[in-house]
Amino acid sequence: MRWQPDSKFHNSQVRFPPKPDPKVEFTENMEVEVYSRANNQEAYGWWSSRIKVVTVFFIDI
Repeated sequence: MRWQPDSKFHNSQVRFPPKPDPKVEFTENMEVEVYSRANNQEAYGWWSSRIKVVTVFFIDI
């Protein structure tokens, strides 16, 4: 069972993810998009977010 009804979007609202840029440096308070899903029954999608903490191995958003 789905918790949300199916949605339709105009093709101008659909995009491919950007190509990886190895030169990008993530900094605290930077606005980013995260490819994730709300739960296991939801489809993956891009979510707007902001970086809170940058460590050696993780970025907390």
